[in-house]
Amino acid sequence: MTIRSYMNRRKRLLVAVFSAGFAIFVLGAIVLGKVNQLGAGFEIAGAVGFGCAFLAVAYGLTFGFLCPNCRARWRHIAMSYGLFSIDRSIKYCPYCGVAVDIDLPADRPTNSIPEEPRA
Repeated sequence: MTIRSYMNRRKRLLVAVFSAGFAIFVLGAIVLGKVNQLGAGFEIAGAVGFGCAFLAVAYGLTFGFLCPNCRARWRHIAMSYGLFSIDRSIKYCPYCGVAVDIDLPADRPTNSIPEEPRA
């Protein structure tokens, strides 16, 4: 697994959690707006959905995209391009300079990825 595929997998998971939470929030609001006699069930579902969506984004920007080599946070770099993958033009970690298309070690210890010379 490369750093790029690792980051893409993390991004897909966070986007899926966000999308599910946002969908529950919107559906709860729609049903609550149309049928106001159903009680607090849809209000609770909407609040839970909003909470899931918010926490997915907060987790993604805080802890979700750490470089496996230097543990730096990619934050907006990872979230800025594409819905399910990081930008293909990113070739190196912007913090430690390791190539993102090399294979990760099986156990992924910190600072164990050999650096490729830049061309």
